[in-house]
Amino acid sequence: GGNAADSTRLTSGGESGIISDKKCILNAFTSGKHSDDIVDEIILHHKGFKDIDPAEMKKFLEDNGYNVKPLGGRSALKGIPFEQGGGYRAAFGGDAYFQYHPEEGSHHDGPYWRVSNGKRGDNRYDMEGKPKAKK
Repeated sequence: GGNAADSTRLTSGGESGIISDKKCILNAFTSGKHSDDIVDEIILHHKGFKDIDPAEMKKFLEDNGYNVKPLGGRSALKGIPFEQGGGYRAAFGGDAYFQYHPEEGSHHDGPYWRVSNGKRGDNRYDMEGKPKAKK
């Protein structure tokens, strides 16, 4: 009887029981996880960025208590609010960092998401959720 294996197989078809990559990214920020785990979770589920709208993400972070600020450092968009065409960033848990950079002023071929910490370095993803080559 080869039926034993069949009964344990997950139901196929539909997304039931499967948490989308987008949901995993959002959940990472609400889970109270250690910042390293948040970064790892985002890297693992980076494909979900294709389903995330930058404005929606900014509001989500703010609603969950993150200090979301305009881009800083050497960015051409330094200090420009998101609502005026700038990007945004949120630092959390020590050295962890999450960022959205729009196309304008990007040195990485178009708009991108960035997540980084000391352990994993810089990880950038395009708006389709595909990893961008490290420069």
